[in-house]
Amino acid sequence: MKRFFGMGLIALALAACGNETNPLTGPGSDTDDGASANVNETYKGEMNNLVFDAATGEIIINNLPFDGVDGRYADTGIVTVPGFGVYQSQSTGETGQFQYMAVYAEGTYTRAGAAGTGDYAEFGHGGTMVATNGGNVRLPVLRGELVYTGNYAGIRVLDENAGNDLFLTRGNATLIVDLLDFDVDGAILGTVSGRELLDTAGTVIGTLPGISLNETSIGSDGTVAEGTTTTFDSAGDPLETGNWGGKFAGPNGEEIVGYVIMTGPSAEGSTIDAMERGVFIVVD
Repeated sequence: MKRFFGMGLIALALAACGNETNPLTGPGSDTDDGASANVNETYKGEMNNLVFDAATGEIIINNLPFDGVDGRYADTGIVTVPGFGVYQSQSTGETGQFQYMAVYAEGTYTRAGAAGTGDYAEFGHGGTMVATNGGNVRLPVLRGELVYTGNYAGIRVLDENAGNDLFLTRGNATLIVDLLDFDVDGAILGTVSGRELLDTAGTVIGTLPGISLNETSIGSDGTVAEGTTTTFDSAGDPLETGNWGGKFAGPNGEEIVGYVIMTGPSAEGSTIDAMERGVFIVVD
């Protein structure tokens, strides 16, 4: 049943836990094997913790209201979002009054997840998480320009009360990287192409414009500075706008994990807005 509750403006706040230590921008030293157990997580939105429970196959999310007393999300079995598992909150008795959905994936050195609900009159609570785990990051600066490819998945919510405003999205993420220019920070930009809209059963119901991940910089610790995103309508005018960012991971910077958060018209000419919270993992 559709909920008609307002929640006010959502503050997309950054809650970063932990820091990378001993970042190396060169090919690495003989004495540092990159095996430190560093974990660096970045959260956007109200969600401030997301973990995978291997014993049950569930994910556990903290700080999203009305998603069940213990925040456990069950695997839906949906396999139409490549590279990602699709999960949903559970309702038992009086708990879990709102229906949340989430996408989650693990790379070799990274984790990523996004969650949201359509049970508010506005965009509702949710968030994104990107994390690197295990080892220091050595950016492959000696290789110069690189191309990373992988999968993108998102949770898309419409700002309306029609009772059908929670969706999944999927796409192909590509990032191009120049670690030799600029002189201090590297440059990075990319796209999400082949973007499709799916219903909550995982069935493709439409296409969406590609996302431009506009150019931003790379810090010496492998952090991708937050940049802007844009989608365009058929006339080439901006449709949805927002932000993206991420992190390099792996002993040789083999992976990049990132998030996308954007809002705008849900379709060309529509008066209904959408918010999409998405994540990606790409590999060189």
